[in-house]
Amino acid sequence: LYELDREDADTPQGFLKGRLRPLPDTQVDTISFSVIEADAPMYDSKVQPIYGEDAHGVDPPYWPNVGPNIKALAKQGYCPNQIITDFAHEHGMESWAHMRMNDVHDCFLEGWLSLWKKEHRELLVDTDGMLSDKKLYVTAKDMTHEVCRQRKLEIFEEVAGRYDIDGFEIDYIRHPVQFGPTMRGEPVTQQQVQIMTSLMREIRSLTDQAASRRGRAIINAARVPDTIAKSRNIGLDIEQWLEQDLVDILILGGGYAHFTLDLQELVELARPYGVPV
Repeated sequence: LYELDREDADTPQGFLKGRLRPLPDTQVDTISFSVIEADAPMYDSKVQPIYGEDAHGVDPPYWPNVGPNIKALAKQGYCPNQIITDFAHEHGMESWAHMRMNDVHDCFLEGWLSLWKKEHRELLVDTDGMLSDKKLYVTAKDMTHEVCRQRKLEIFEEVAGRYDIDGFEIDYIRHPVQFGPTMRGEPVTQQQVQIMTSLMREIRSLTDQAASRRGRAIINAARVPDTIAKSRNIGLDIEQWLEQDLVDILILGGGYAHFTLDLQELVELARPYGVPV
């Protein structure tokens, strides 16, 4: 994402030169590009307003060049997603789309709250009785609402349909709030768990349809809390996902406590399904 904010990232060469151009012939074999940030696409989307003036009313002071650079690339017939995908494939690497499922950086970064969130505050998580340590998450969308889920699904559908990506990294760690009970330190309801399983099922259906059209698989990887219980408490039923073949790879935890997480439970749960962890 930082690559798009450089002043010279308004050309493919400028966009690639900083962190991407040096990657060939290194240990890196996958580039995972975050396609949505601050509730806005970081590419030339046709279904939602892109990051910057279109989505936020102004170009945010944090990363002010992103929106103008996306537009400048589009005028030349390019898109960040396509540039990265072509570059990765040219050099024998995979190109993945990283999807933050409920990013809340817009809670504290000036100018990042999208016009859509400002106009639909009733669709954000219920903060009544929330714990003080949950203030960071007050701008999370409440996935109880179908319109919130649909905004995610249409990005999945567009990216899978327009770009020859190899997979999606579906990120529930950044940030791990999907429903109001989490704001109060409570487990979500069984109905809310089923909502998230249904969402994962719809994502799988969209990616499988796109894969069938092009004749090549699209991998779905999910980044989740590091235990079955922690995941389920926020609405993610990993056992159901595995039983229903909704994920191909599990990525565990936030990486904030290295070598201290109890990962064995999910490793053993996933092994019979052939799902790497």
